[in-house]
Amino acid sequence: MSSRIDGDEHWQLLLETSGKFNAALGQLMLAWADTESTIYEVLKYYSGIKDEIARAIFSGTRASVMMDYIKNIAINTKISKERTDDLNFLFEKIKTIAGLRDLIVHSGSLSFACVDTPKPRQVSNCNRA
Repeated sequence: MSSRIDGDEHWQLLLETSGKFNAALGQLMLAWADTESTIYEVLKYYSGIKDEIARAIFSGTRASVMMDYIKNIAINTKISKERTDDLNFLFEKIKTIAGLRDLIVHSGSLSFACVDTPKPRQVSNCNRA
């Protein structure tokens, strides 16, 4: 017996899985925006710069660069080893997340639709590698 689904069921399944993917992607983007905002606040705190000046200097600065600035401030202002270790621990986690986020956002994702069975969305760089 064939497990073939008809066209309406096929597209309904694709819509359901796409909706879940889109919701998860939206949650990731919002969480990343919160993360970048927090890194900016940490940079502003350790640099000792007022918000008006920090916005002028750091506007558009990527999270990885802000983390590098914070590390350099920590070295040059002799922030405690405990605090520096905490920051480095967090920054390594954030860099891992950023790498995966960049893969999804910049390398693309594909939804392979087949007539017989819908396939889940795949995140891959195969269309650019």
